[in-house]
Formats: sequence, structure tokens, C-alpha cells
Amino acid sequence: MRLGQAQHSQRAQDVLLSLAGYAGRMGALIRTILGRHQHAKLVAPLAMSGECRRMAPGPCSIRACHADARTISASDAVMDFSRPRCTMLYLRCAAALRRRMVIGTTGLCQCEASYARTAAQRIGILMSANTSVGVTLFRMLCAYAARLYAGYDFGIVEVHHRNKRDVPSGTAIALRHCVESTQHGVSICSLRGGGVVGDHAVFFMGDSDVVVIEHRSTTRLHFATGAVEAAVLLCAIGNGLYDMQGVLGLSTAP
Repeated sequence: MRLGQAQHSQRAQDVLLSLAGYAGRMGALIRTILGRHQHAKLVAPLAMSGECRRMAPGPCSIRACHADARTISASDAVMDFSRPRCTMLYLRCAAALRRRMVIGTTGLCQCEASYARTAAQRIGILMSANTSVGVTLFRMLCAYAARLYAGYDFGIVEVHHRNKRDVPSGTAIALRHCVESTQHGVSICSLRGGGVVGDHAVFFMGDSDVVVIEHRSTTRLHFATGAVEAAVLLCAIGNGLYDMQGVLGLSTAP
């Protein structure tokens, strides 16, 4: 994946956002963040027909609606935290209208990811399984450690709540990509249980010591905060496919 380096600039006006997955858990958190954000505003809550009936009131007075060109055209960017089949619908609309898109939905198949890469020739797309700034820094540290401990054995352990669908987690897969630059076939151990928000640990195992780098989420709020900040920054940069590190303008670890 070829990722651009974000060049950030000041915007004179608020960033107007559509939110797909408005009725979900992440949607609720993002609505809370947008309700008090200084530079971003929710103008188009998006939900598929089955979600509209489950929707709780939020800070936006606009009613939830289906994805269509007229709805999405009112925004500068689409934030998507729905399901893969819905993501493709929103992405086709966004690409046709040249609206940027944050894809936080996990579990995309190779064909869906390939379509996103093609669409990124027309619009700016952030595709990230984890929009936390802390996890972004965690991944950078792991990539650096993988080079430093190239002669060690690597392993990843991820733990999530019992209802998480995708196994392994998207973040664990991204971590494997980070460390596989020096070692291939890194195994992932996935555990599901309780109400664990998300724990990830990368093990660097040598003959005389073991180094563990870990990130632990205590709430989901940091995912929502990072997603909104990324959406604002995405609207100030060019077309292309970005990860969180690229959108945030963070340089590679030494």
C-alpha cells in the first residue's frame, strides 16, 4: 500500500461530515465528540433502514437517512463505521461526488480493499482498523523494535470483548504488517471474553530476554477522538490512500 505524507493546513470554515454507522457504538461516541468540536460539524447522519428504528437521539437534529448522492453531497467527508457491505455503498457515493472518506469499518475482504485503493485515485481516503493516536504511536514503536530486534522471534496477542466479530482484530493484522518487514510468518493469538475494549501486545523473544510492547484501551473514546481529528486533517490534503500515520503527518521512527 502506497501511503501519502499528509501536509496539514489551516481551514477557514468548519469541516462538514457525514457519519455512516450513526446508530452504532462508535457512532454514538463520534456524535458526542462532534457535539463539542470546534472545527467539525455533523450534517448527515447515515444509517441503513434496519438501523433507523434503533437510533437514539443525538446532538444533531437531522434525521437519519439512507446513503444517497444528495445526502452525502452536503458534507466534505464521510466517516464510515458501519459494516463492509454498507461501506462499499458509501464509498461508491463518496468517490462519485469526490468527497473524502474515513473508513474505520473492519473485516473488509481483499476485493473491497482493492476497490478502496482504486477509489483513492479520485479522493482522499483514510483506511484504518484503529483510529487511535495512541495505537498509531504504538505501531510505530513496534516497527522500530522489529528492526532493532531482527534476530528475535516475534508474536502478537490480542484480547477483545466476547462479541467482537473479526478474528484476529484489524489492529493485530496491522501490527503484523509492521513487524513483518524483518520477519515473516508472525503468529497472532486471539482471545475473546468479557467486556475487554481492546488489548494488544507484541512480544520480541530472544534467548536471554523478552521485550513486550503493549497498548491497552480502557474506553473507546480515544478511537472516536482520533477518527474526528483524522477526518478534519484529511480534508486539507490531496487524493490518495492514507493510514493514521500519514494523515497525522508523523515521520517514521528512527
